[in-house]
Amino acid sequence: MSLFAVENAELLALVPGLAEELDTHFTELRAFLLEQHNEDGTHITDDPTTDVASASVAYVTVGNTSSLSAERALVGTANEIDITDGGANGNVSVGLANEPNVATALTLGGVAGSATAARVFTKKVTGIGDNTATDVLTVTVPNANHAATIRLLFLSSNGGSDAFESSRTATGAVVVARVTGLNAVATAATLTHEAIATVAAGATHTLAYGVSAISGAVGAVNTFTVQVTINDSGNTASNQVVVFAEVLNAEASGVTVA
Repeated sequence: MSLFAVENAELLALVPGLAEELDTHFTELRAFLLEQHNEDGTHITDDPTTDVASASVAYVTVGNTSSLSAERALVGTANEIDITDGGANGNVSVGLANEPNVATALTLGGVAGSATAARVFTKKVTGIGDNTATDVLTVTVPNANHAATIRLLFLSSNGGSDAFESSRTATGAVVVARVTGLNAVATAATLTHEAIATVAAGATHTLAYGVSAISGAVGAVNTFTVQVTINDSGNTASNQVVVFAEVLNAEASGVTVA
């Protein structure tokens, strides 16, 4: 029985059927009032499919979604482009990726190792012992016809008790050749543009570089390293070098450096 019927029992007794009729009207009125509102008075959200394109239309999304059938996921490229999803009401950020122990790597003219592509990056190596050839870069050469050059800019400094008393710069280059089914050949150019800066009464050091022997069979991937030697005149503590490298390939699936 409705609240109206309880409070107006005497009136309803005088008019047969009035209670049922009023209940029907109140029910219809309540339905009308709630048509665009919830019972607490808040507005009902519009139909989520209104003005929304079909799930089969091409979408660009941050990731694949099971409810869509033709979406194109926006993804990054390993060691090149990072895609970061900031979440609901956030932003999608696109930026250059950082490789392990490599700050700011950039590839021009295509992906790393593609024909006529140039890859530019910097790398820092610490803990270099006195007068000890130390690997600073690893070069990978697939089993194919290849021509490549690696341009190098070195910045070295001494460590230990003489840390940062002198800084040396020099430029070098390594040229690589390979024919399918033969071992790669790598040759290091003579250092040029050499200069050293030394604080008053500070210790000096020398810098040399070269390439290691080629590793790998004639029918397989070959690798070799670019090595740096820092002679700090007997101070065997940690020296360091920062190298700026630019790799230029002539052929596809080319030489890569890390």
